[in-house]
Amino acid sequence: MNCGESSSGKGKRPVINENEELIVSSGEENTTPNNNKKIKLSKTPKNTKPFSEIWEYYEKGVQKNNGHYEAICFYCKTKWSRGKPQKMEVHLANECIQCPEEISRYWRENIANRQTIYSRNNQKLLSSQPPYSTQTQITDHYKSDQSLPKFVVDRLDKKILKAWVMAGIPFNVIENPFVLDLFKDLNPGYSPPSRTTLSDRLITEEYTRVSLAIDHDLEQSDNLTLALDGWTTPKMESIYNYIVTTDTRMEYLIGLYDYSSNSHTSEFLTEEISSIIEKLGSEKFAAIVTDNASNCRVARQNIHQTYPHIWNIRCAAHAINLIASDLVKLEPIKKFINECGFTNMKIKGGGLQTWVKTRWGSLFMTTDALLRARPVFDWVNS
Repeated sequence: MNCGESSSGKGKRPVINENEELIVSSGEENTTPNNNKKIKLSKTPKNTKPFSEIWEYYEKGVQKNNGHYEAICFYCKTKWSRGKPQKMEVHLANECIQCPEEISRYWRENIANRQTIYSRNNQKLLSSQPPYSTQTQITDHYKSDQSLPKFVVDRLDKKILKAWVMAGIPFNVIENPFVLDLFKDLNPGYSPPSRTTLSDRLITEEYTRVSLAIDHDLEQSDNLTLALDGWTTPKMESIYNYIVTTDTRMEYLIGLYDYSSNSHTSEFLTEEISSIIEKLGSEKFAAIVTDNASNCRVARQNIHQTYPHIWNIRCAAHAINLIASDLVKLEPIKKFINECGFTNMKIKGGGLQTWVKTRWGSLFMTTDALLRARPVFDWVNS
């Protein structure tokens, strides 16, 4: 991609003209000079590393030192005190909501397809192809301290990342001396990634690959349903998640945002929902589902008015949970549950499913367990 190249397929893509001015086009056919935003760029000093392509999507702010600048995203105005290309690429690929989808996908593909050259513990990784040898040695496969080929290291890195994430293991455990000793004994030729590599580059690359796979699946799907819900974390952070369900009942988490610094008005939620719908294509959606909180209810109505083909649906699970919560407040039911609790204490070696207020399924399982065990309670009390 050249700096002076104009690309209509990338939405509002910044381009640099011959006067070294950065122009952000409005994207309209009859664009006037007043509709374009021009920013004078400083020339790259001599004997400094040229700016990478990612800087075409960022405004250079104050120069820090030795050719390093502040970076400001053209789309969401996120600012970094020192622009680092890798962080800037990840921002456009996975984080910037206002970035056009074509540009986000372009950088997701760049990150996913990039061949990273790196080394660990002064061990030079071999080429991406297995070495050819005239004779196979047993030490080629067991207890060899020879560095592994890069494609093997990449595969092991991905396996470790998946195990660490799915098991909920803190990233710093990878540098525990006993863990390192275990890896060294399993294969002396393999040096596991550091906690920084694990939590930064590897998880970013895996997240990008998963995002591309989700994009591909959603492109092949129609009649999508968008569901969203919010909650407060123990740190008092206001988190909202956005989940898309396909007509084949596949569910994809496409957004997880911290709205702690935002006012959760219906107008704000409407804008956030609309941006996601437009990003994936409004014609692909058939319904939107939320709970019945006033702001969510109004946001659903606004979306239905803007996109009449998208059904406005109240979440049935929330409604059933509210009904069940009211039922368990009735005196006969409270008495029954309390008596079952006293009876339960007489049973040794087992117990009933207890109810957890924030877990909807536990209410059903508690009721179901009580009903199935009622003959036993009647026999004990007889």
